[in-house]
Amino acid sequence: AASARNKKISLLEPKRAQNMSIMLSRFRKYTFEEIRDAVINVDEKVMNLENVTCLKTYCPEPEEAVVCKDYEGDLTLLGQPELFIRCLSEVPMLKLRLSAMSVKISFGDKFSAIEVNLEKMKVAVDALSSSETLEKMLKMMLAIGNYINGNTPRGGAFGFKLTSLSKLGDTKCVSNPKETLLHYLIRVCDSHANDVLNITDELACVHEAIESDPEQIQIDLKEMNDSMSIVSNILNQVDESDAIHPYLQSFFNDNQPKISSAVDELTSSNDKFKEFLKKYGGGNTKYAELMSVLHTFLNSFKRALDGMYGPKSGGG
Repeated sequence: AASARNKKISLLEPKRAQNMSIMLSRFRKYTFEEIRDAVINVDEKVMNLENVTCLKTYCPEPEEAVVCKDYEGDLTLLGQPELFIRCLSEVPMLKLRLSAMSVKISFGDKFSAIEVNLEKMKVAVDALSSSETLEKMLKMMLAIGNYINGNTPRGGAFGFKLTSLSKLGDTKCVSNPKETLLHYLIRVCDSHANDVLNITDELACVHEAIESDPEQIQIDLKEMNDSMSIVSNILNQVDESDAIHPYLQSFFNDNQPKISSAVDELTSSNDKFKEFLKKYGGGNTKYAELMSVLHTFLNSFKRALDGMYGPKSGGG
């Protein structure tokens, strides 16, 4: 009889109740009321990113809240998940509130990562666009191509694609099969334009630029803008006396302009990259593809140069 009286009543689906019980174990040092108050008062000491994410995942569905709130029996017979839902359902706009808190708490790390990649792209595009050394080297490749073609129909009309740079180390010279076109280029540069041999130092930023991708940056910035819409949404719905209003308002005012500025910077770098491609006949080459090509080329150039003249050499 005693066991029958003490048998817990479950109002949720068994699997849902089990998963929620597991989730609640991470909050064992807090009462349900303390969790509720931490959400209402946006207390980040309790509601850190991990806890907010966890609550978002197991946020009570509307029908679950209704069932648990409408229960009028002995509360001591309800399971922990049901009691938790009864308590948390007192928080207005719970899911939206948790989503906005998640945006605010995670913003710094996410945006910093975007800024790093954006800066890597900007530095690389600026370096390529202003590099007289690269321009001089590509002109020498054009001259070498015309020389190799000689009096053939292609002579004087040799076209050199930027994406072909990575293949120079694999292209054997007809006159000397032991030497590649890359070695030949280095010899010509050493004789006629020694400063070109420093191109690996001048364009060292390319090696970091391969970690950035404007298409991914654009996706990330769109996600940031979308997340700010969540913040804006709740700001438009809550009263200014609600603790979450000043918490989110200052965050929104400080960071929305940063996103807009980053979008403008990305557009500027994209435009500059397109101008670079236009200048050198790069066509529709993707940024990520060209950075990979240049990364491979510069590494091959450095190895060939060191092999011919010794490490850290500027030529013969």
